Amino acid sequence: MAPYSSVSKSLGNVVDPDIVIAGRKGSKDEPGYGADVLRLWVSSVDYTGDVMIGAQVLRQMSDIYRKLRGTLRYLLSNLHDWKPENAVLYGDLPMIDRHALFQLENVVKAMKESYENYQFYKIFQIVQRFAIVDLSNFYFDVAKDRLYVGGTNKFYKEKLPNCSCRTSSIHHQKDAWQNLPFEHIIEGGSVAKFVFESKWPDVNEEWLAMPVKEVDFWRKLLEMRTEVNKVLETARSGRLIGSSLEAKVYLHTSDSDMAARLQEMCSASSDADRLNRIFITSQVEVVSSLDGELVASIPYTGKYLDQGLGEIWIGVSRADGDKCERCWNYSPQVGSFEEHPTLCTRCYDVIGVQPLAAMAGSNQKPLSVSDLPVSDSNQVQVNYDTKRETNPEWVETLLNHKFFEVCDVHRELHKREINIFCIDCGLCFCSHCFSLSSHSPHRHLRIRRSMYQSVVNVDDLHNLFDCSKIQISDEALNNDSSPTSHLGREAEEAFPSSSSCSLVNEVHSMDGSDDEEALKPNKRFRRRKDLKRINE
Repeated sequence: MAPYSSVSKSLGNVVDPDIVIAGRKGSKDEPGYGADVLRLWVSSVDYTGDVMIGAQVLRQMSDIYRKLRGTLRYLLSNLHDWKPENAVLYGDLPMIDRHALFQLENVVKAMKESYENYQFYKIFQIVQRFAIVDLSNFYFDVAKDRLYVGGTNKFYKEKLPNCSCRTSSIHHQKDAWQNLPFEHIIEGGSVAKFVFESKWPDVNEEWLAMPVKEVDFWRKLLEMRTEVNKVLETARSGRLIGSSLEAKVYLHTSDSDMAARLQEMCSASSDADRLNRIFITSQVEVVSSLDGELVASIPYTGKYLDQGLGEIWIGVSRADGDKCERCWNYSPQVGSFEEHPTLCTRCYDVIGVQPLAAMAGSNQKPLSVSDLPVSDSNQVQVNYDTKRETNPEWVETLLNHKFFEVCDVHRELHKREINIFCIDCGLCFCSHCFSLSSHSPHRHLRIRRSMYQSVVNVDDLHNLFDCSKIQISDEALNNDSSPTSHLGREAEEAFPSSSSCSLVNEVHSMDGSDDEEALKPNKRFRRRKDLKRINE
């Protein structure tokens, strides 16, 4: 911290590079930052003037390094299945992607000029702003909606990775280069194994050719987004909303051209360009005039002055409609679809209605004991005789299904594993297939994962058949968090130990107790102790 002093051996304030990299043993004030943080600091300083270094400077540089690394990791994780043949024509991209590519080309151009002028610290500033501000804080934040809930059609599956791929190519880091999901071919047809084997990227004139008017519009739109976020934060502090998706934003500007463009974006043909996606809210409405009744009905408002546009008014209220359980956006259309009463129009179109024959898990392999891992932890074993009336016949059918395989119909969607068993039909489904079919009123069991094992909630079993007579083997440990079925040692003689099938409830010991109280009825077990593993 200031006042700074010149580095001098006689003063003993020399910074040892080895300590910066590896840290000083036994000192929390001098942790090891690694060689990359030291290299990043070197690239950030202007060697033509005084260079500052110290604990605070290194901490700031470490934070920047982690943010840059996080940006690279996010890009690479979304490029894992991207292939060069998936490249999309520039003209088919949404405007938000074209603007991102325009920013990228300006970054490449500015970096090249800085290298030629030996202004290396400017390169650091350019990369830092682009990766953290332009990409992480804005583009990634907006693009997550497309990546996570946008569906698997070509627009969402190919265009966003297409833009991300070109964005990541400017970061000259060995690890990132070697983890790209495609090979970079250089002159002569050989593969560039290292970034230094490839030449400097050529400037793409098409990406730089974005009209000046369009560039100015996006500059104003990003400034408007910042002001909208301020009003949203005020509404959040007033507990009107929690997430920004719970909000509806109102905009008013006296500039007719800007108002027309904003109105156009509210209903853009490309969902990615719609104004509510840019603001990450459920709805946006552009109002033509500010009458007293409208302003009085909006609980939180704000305004700011834009050079060239004049005063822009912003209002925030609760979003209209109900919450879509898939994308979490609020929409008046939620509840309009009989097959999916909890989905909005977009999510309904993404999931689609599949025929029942395609959804049924008829190709499932029988479940065998070898497929299930064996745990050494204490177990509560429930034996039953399939010949008794209190034990349902569908259990054998349940045991013949293999769960958590990928659904063939919805393999590209999230939550695609087959983990629901329809008792009335004897079929198994993924959550998408089950919600699309007519099985929702049927009795069903949801299979879960516990320590990589297939398990069933005990309470679900109690709702389906009589579990009052249960034989307990080993020990049930006494804890008191998650409710389980009523287990009693007095039921030990209810079923013979030679029963052909069993449901095993794994109980993971929390405190090692094995007292008699733990085996009494109506006790409660902690966390995962209310789960039953399916076994033969």
